Amino acid sequence: MATVSDIILDESNDLTINSLGDFTVGDSDQQHVVLIINTFLGQWKQSPFTGVGAIRFINSAGQQQTLRRAITVQMIADGYTVNDIILKGNEIYYIDANRI
Repeated sequence: MATVSDIILDESNDLTINSLGDFTVGDSDQQHVVLIINTFLGQWKQSPFTGVGAIRFINSAGQQQTLRRAITVQMIADGYTVNDIILKGNEIYYIDANRI
């Protein structure tokens, strides 16, 4: 299983700066999953077909399969193997995905 190192963002999606005044770099797999789930198609200039936009599913009745499929397609496109997605209603509870 490969891990990806990238610039780490804080809870507000702002860059984190270390004590030397440089960007903090670390394991970013979980951060990538969260960003893909929360962003919409077209928000990534370099990859306009990336993003789930999960918020649009929260108040939609009967959209669990659509949400599950959107997550799976996006995770596979980003190089992950999806083992399990657990939804509670239309809210994402857990995603078990590993980078290939």
